Amino acid sequence: MSDLSERIANLSPEKRELLRRLLSDEGPKTDSLSKAPREGTTTALPTSFAQQRLWFLDRLEDVLKMVEGLSESEVRELLASQQNLLEGDYK
Repeated sequence: MSDLSERIANLSPEKRELLRRLLSDEGPKTDSLSKAPREGTTTALPTSFAQQRLWFLDRLEDVLKMVEGLSESEVRELLASQQNLLEGDYK
């Protein structure tokens, strides 16, 4: 018997089954969550906290550019109207 044959013969039944699956087309049984997503999938991944901060700062920069030329009272009026809109959505 060759060295490889001896090693295979000395495997436990579970390990022999795993080897059989690895060598066949079945592949090993693994948890589907441990598999990496394939390229081209459209599954959205959650954003990290750093990405959320960058998004917020980008939006804030746009708002600051928009209100740059307004007076304080106009900005307060704009914020109050936005607050009223938000409160209406949550009531």
